[in-house]
Amino acid sequence: MLSGLEIFEDIPDKNISHCSRKLSVNSAFGCSSKYPSSTAEVLISENTENLYKSLKESASLRIVVIPLSIFVNKDAVSFLKSSEKIAGLFVFSPNFPTSNNFDPLPFSENTACPNGNFTFYNNTQRQCNVIPSWNPPATEYGFTSWPFPVVLADGNCFNTYNVKPIDDTRCFMEIRNYMSAVNSTQTCYNREVLLSYRLDVMLQFILNPPPTFCNQIGGMNTVLRARAVTKSPQAEENDPTVLVLSRVDALSMFDRRATSGLSVLPAVSVLISAAVHLLNQPDVKAGRLRKNLLFALLDNEALSFMGSQRFLFDLSQGHIAQASGSPIKSIESVIELTGVGLPKYEDKSIYYLLSDIEIAKQVSSIFLLLQCKQFYHFQTENVTSAIWKSLNDSAASQGGQVVLLNGSVPGPEPMLLPPSVSTQALLTYYDMQGVPLSHTVISDRPGRSPYADEWIDSFLDKKWPPTPEAGEHLLQLANVLADALHRLITKDSKPIPQPISGLKPAELMHCFLHNPGCELLRLTYEPVDGHGWRVSHIAARLLMGLTGERLKECPPSKDYGSYTYLYGCESLILCRSLRNSLDYNGTNWCYKSLMETSTSFFFLEGGAVASPGWVRSALYENKRYVRLFRSSSPHEDGVSLALGILLTALIGSVAYVLRRFSAHIFVKPYDVIPDNQVVLPVNVM
Repeated sequence: MLSGLEIFEDIPDKNISHCSRKLSVNSAFGCSSKYPSSTAEVLISENTENLYKSLKESASLRIVVIPLSIFVNKDAVSFLKSSEKIAGLFVFSPNFPTSNNFDPLPFSENTACPNGNFTFYNNTQRQCNVIPSWNPPATEYGFTSWPFPVVLADGNCFNTYNVKPIDDTRCFMEIRNYMSAVNSTQTCYNREVLLSYRLDVMLQFILNPPPTFCNQIGGMNTVLRARAVTKSPQAEENDPTVLVLSRVDALSMFDRRATSGLSVLPAVSVLISAAVHLLNQPDVKAGRLRKNLLFALLDNEALSFMGSQRFLFDLSQGHIAQASGSPIKSIESVIELTGVGLPKYEDKSIYYLLSDIEIAKQVSSIFLLLQCKQFYHFQTENVTSAIWKSLNDSAASQGGQVVLLNGSVPGPEPMLLPPSVSTQALLTYYDMQGVPLSHTVISDRPGRSPYADEWIDSFLDKKWPPTPEAGEHLLQLANVLADALHRLITKDSKPIPQPISGLKPAELMHCFLHNPGCELLRLTYEPVDGHGWRVSHIAARLLMGLTGERLKECPPSKDYGSYTYLYGCESLILCRSLRNSLDYNGTNWCYKSLMETSTSFFFLEGGAVASPGWVRSALYENKRYVRLFRSSSPHEDGVSLALGILLTALIGSVAYVLRRFSAHIFVKPYDVIPDNQVVLPVNVM
């Protein structure tokens, strides 16, 4: 909820759903106040009638203190937003001790449809009128532009300050939590420090020009493949590929910090650990596979699908693994890891397998060979069932410490995938092709009413590890995933020979969240100012180094080939620090790896790819940082090019005419040589 001092200007929804994360009302409000604070007399009220009357009679600004039950009252909040006498809103949750028990309604990002305008369900009516509703109108606060700061008093804050609120002796309140989460935690502190830094720089911009952070929208997708080598690349036959993916939040408003991807880091850690372990297995390295395997980290935002759309573009154009000579042309099934960091634990960690039931039951072609235009007809349900069976067999063979339950149990109302699932963009594409896609989402929450759970898809202020066993839970899940994939793709369908002993998810989580300078990451990415790296870049370097082959000597640049990657020093200080660690000698490293990054970001306009768009965070009118956006249509670019050519030709013609005309007006002087004089050449030494 941004107000007062806004950090970013919104990019129009037609181009991108959101350039920054919207904090939800589900125990995690965002708050922003005028710099440096909002101060006013306190008005405490626990019923709407007294609230309306007091505000109408007030002659000065007030900071209003209300219980949660009034905050989720749509009419009351509309009244508060329209009032010009509100300096801030302070919400107690749970409610005042004198209030009746109140069960907060689940949060939804959109009252029109549970999954918004950019997801698989946006054109289907039956999902938009679900009862019980996912989206009660009173809690559509994620998209609300607040004219005043909103603060939620919860947990320790509630217990400290919620003492006889009606008889409270405090007269004034100051809200200084500009741009922070609402609980008093390290995450809240980090966000406030981040904004404070920008404000401090802003105040000194005359003497020290502020830095401009310019990043291409969407960052990059990271793809890592394992392909069967026994088939001819030109073979026009069944060539199935299992896609395993997660998203990496790299464009949130907390960009340039490790916590920008906090909600998905457990899934990213599990995927990297499983990929590194699986791709180093003998059968996989030798290509003795009956199915191709593709790991992908999509540079998405939650509820925004830029990375997914870019992946679809690469897939449809045959760009995935194109450099290898055997591009991936088809996807048989998708496995996506979403929020997996907070499983229920009852002697065993419990995860849920989610799938759209209607799609799973359809009998149609599973995959479409985009170049050959050949269709292979299978039953989607059978493919999904085979994946679920493989996952459960793997869990059982490893001692049953991981329990996988069906999170999409049929009921009177349709079960929907969580709104943030990146797979929905793939489902939309394949559905338009008439090709229902087998898909499985692994989550720590069931598919029923996802927003009713306060931790759905976001840790926000939850510290890591939430429990002492959390790291072990992620390791168990990574082992299950690696073993299940080994059973699915190898020719003999045998279990994986040994469990993960190398890179473990807990190690990655520790480095991501607590020690970005850890040794694991030191030689894989160079941090900017100690924290200026992206999770997507970290993942790419890790996958490159841990699944690739380090070359003894770097080949000449002309002989790099498609999958040769270079590590090097970007600064003298960095080279010295690396030279003192391990065996790095200050020279370049080269790896042969099947890791690749996809095409740069694009916009779709009228079904065609638009010109590149960029987001720039820069100082605007010496008051605030905004995101500046530029994207022109192919038509506009064509007109600009034609106009440029025309003007160039016109200027050239005018210049030629002027030159000829000036030759007649301004005669060049020259010496007259007499007829009897001989001019001899002179050699200049």
